Amino acid sequence: MSHKQRKTVIFLVLSICIAAIILFIGNRHFNSKKEAVLSNLKTDESKYEKVETSFPDNEIYIYYLKGKIDIFVKGSNKESDNYVGYRIQRSQKELKRDVKSSNYDVWNLNGAYEYRRHSEDGFRNLAKIVKEGEWELALKEKGASDFVGGSLHGDEITTGATLYIDGEETELGGLIKERAKEISFVTSSDLYRDNTMTEKLEKIAEHNVEYTFNSNGLTVDHEVKFLEHLSLEKSYLAMIPILRKSNEDSGNQITDTLVINDDKYDVSESGFTIPGLNNRESSNAKIFSEDSGISASIEIFKKEPSLPTSFLISNSKYYNKIYFAFNPNEYQASKGEIWKQTTHYKIDTSN
Repeated sequence: MSHKQRKTVIFLVLSICIAAIILFIGNRHFNSKKEAVLSNLKTDESKYEKVETSFPDNEIYIYYLKGKIDIFVKGSNKESDNYVGYRIQRSQKELKRDVKSSNYDVWNLNGAYEYRRHSEDGFRNLAKIVKEGEWELALKEKGASDFVGGSLHGDEITTGATLYIDGEETELGGLIKERAKEISFVTSSDLYRDNTMTEKLEKIAEHNVEYTFNSNGLTVDHEVKFLEHLSLEKSYLAMIPILRKSNEDSGNQITDTLVINDDKYDVSESGFTIPGLNNRESSNAKIFSEDSGISASIEIFKKEPSLPTSFLISNSKYYNKIYFAFNPNEYQASKGEIWKQTTHYKIDTSN
């Protein structure tokens, strides 16, 4: 091999070695950069973890807008995202003497529904459970043409309303969307004599209510202070207008079975007649349907004065409404007398 040929071979060998070294170093650098990018991608992905679609069991949720407070409580089925939504609503109507239900400006419970939660603050309405109507108070003066109290009977004017979220006072202004452990709503109002039996408005009592919501349902604390001597027929500080079927006498069954004092009754169809059921003494009841997965329990814990509490249930086509009478018929309430009652409501879905 000539000297010139040897130089050419050496040059080619050196070129190949240099190229291999450059390729090796470049590949290491590329892999290092790739690992860094993948590491960064993993970090970024952690910022976008999938949002859970269910609240912790001990948290509830409030949505408020334009005079409506909706409070959502998780159902008992831990595997589902179904909730019960309680609604408190402001209703107003000026005095009209030819109308039984007028002269009111009230905040009160006005329905309950089953919902499915599909996002952090999104709830889809599945079914109505409790229809519009009175839960809190209905006083009936002897000789009056109607009860007084709430939007169904009228003659009640709110004098104050305050919302507390986990103990913090919250202004009822614009939109409110929050999780909480406990939500309280406190109202005060004046009660007036049935306006169809007086020429001018006559204030007869002051009414204070505190609604407390948590993961165990709703507790309602009542206080009624009488400003006049009143002769009362049966009056009520605890009711629930729960549906029997979704559309009066048709539609899906919502409730069909009543349990009171450990006795079970069939209330699946309107017009039922059960001897001895109404007006029996009881301070608690449960109503449910295994078909719908819906249940409601009502229990009176405290009551002053200690009068016997009697139970009633409506067989109307509209609902299985439950009532607890605070006082017996023909009761004389004295000026200055104060009624107090604590009632717990637990509406549940097992769906």
